[in-house]
Amino acid sequence: MIKGYAGSYASEQSQCLIQFCFDETTKQFTKRKELPGFEDAKYLSYVNKKLAAVCRRNAAGITLWDISCDKTMTHLSETKTSCFITQDDSYIYTANYHEGTISVYKKVQDLPLIKRIYIQEAAGCHQVLLQENYLLVPCLLLDAIYVFDRRKDFACVHILPFPAHSGPRHGVFAKNKYLYVVSELSNELFMCHMNEKMQGNVQVVQKLWDTQNQKAAAAAIRIDAQEKFLYITLREVNQIIVFDRKAKRIVQRLSTMGDHPRDMQLSKDGRFVFVIHRFSHDIRVFERDEKSGLLQPLCAKLHVQEGVCIVFEQEES
Repeated sequence: MIKGYAGSYASEQSQCLIQFCFDETTKQFTKRKELPGFEDAKYLSYVNKKLAAVCRRNAAGITLWDISCDKTMTHLSETKTSCFITQDDSYIYTANYHEGTISVYKKVQDLPLIKRIYIQEAAGCHQVLLQENYLLVPCLLLDAIYVFDRRKDFACVHILPFPAHSGPRHGVFAKNKYLYVVSELSNELFMCHMNEKMQGNVQVVQKLWDTQNQKAAAAAIRIDAQEKFLYITLREVNQIIVFDRKAKRIVQRLSTMGDHPRDMQLSKDGRFVFVIHRFSHDIRVFERDEKSGLLQPLCAKLHVQEGVCIVFEQEES
């Protein structure tokens, strides 16, 4: 049984978190439960039975739910809701797209804010990648990834430039420090082989969507456990792409069976890919061939109003 959570934008119809279960044998959803108290939980993170979520009440901030003892803590100190959250054993990190900040909270009573890194207003901070002693922050509106050193009080030690108007959005690391990044504005896949100081040269690997009337489309990127394939969602054309790292080419492009695929996750065993859609308000599931990496759509469907994020009760990659 696969157990997970789906987050969404706050609206009159969506003011909660969705908990769900999926049966790998019947290949159907078996549970859907609404969990109140998670307003505007548009990004989630799960580590060691602790679910972290961005949230909004009278102000914006974070909520941490310790599932093992059913205890919840909240810290509200942001003007606008962050668009991304992640965590390790000791800290929670958020990226605020509009405020241009990275916030670091300690996972103790009351979740104290220990550092707020200001990059630039409207920097488009879209993610925080944790890699060894560094934080890597794709800044979509600055066409760059900012690198911060945790050992130096989160000082910015390097800026990794991307082509103008590319808009780096999200990235994933493979072994040997290979960083893959999707750009929202130019719809491209980039690769950078990073050195020990998180420096490297950005290279274009693949154009993801080629059209004269190009719109911002690329959203999520994931890598399988064997690090053979990359999975990328494109919102404007409602597609998911399978990219073979060794062959360096797209091996499959298919419909996500929904509207506006904002996020996706691979199950822990790699057998399934779950895609969540904001405008069709659902999660759709694909069965995955581990050898070829190719996907086959299933009939399973779960309603999530304005869904934009999905996590499982497993350790984050």
